[in-house]
Amino acid sequence: MKKEWLVCIVWGLLFVLTDIALGARLKDLAQIRGVRNNQLVGYGIVVGLSGTGDKGFALTNNSLELVLRGIGVDQNLKDIETKNAAAVM
Repeated sequence: MKKEWLVCIVWGLLFVLTDIALGARLKDLAQIRGVRNNQLVGYGIVVGLSGTGDKGFALTNNSLELVLRGIGVDQNLKDIETKNAAAVM
């Protein structure tokens, strides 16, 4: 009978301690210097998607054209195919 009570108490403690451990968030436990409350937003182009990209999406075409011109590639970029690239945010 004592063994059964001991098992019940151990299981009860495990449930209580697991709930406490899962309920704590890192931002509630620590403060990091230099961190601001504003949310970060980013934009980019992912390449190398093996045919699963944006396929003719104007935003991707324009972004890729601007990036290529920025690195000195200045050819006829209006007919660029973006089947292997995608615009991401």
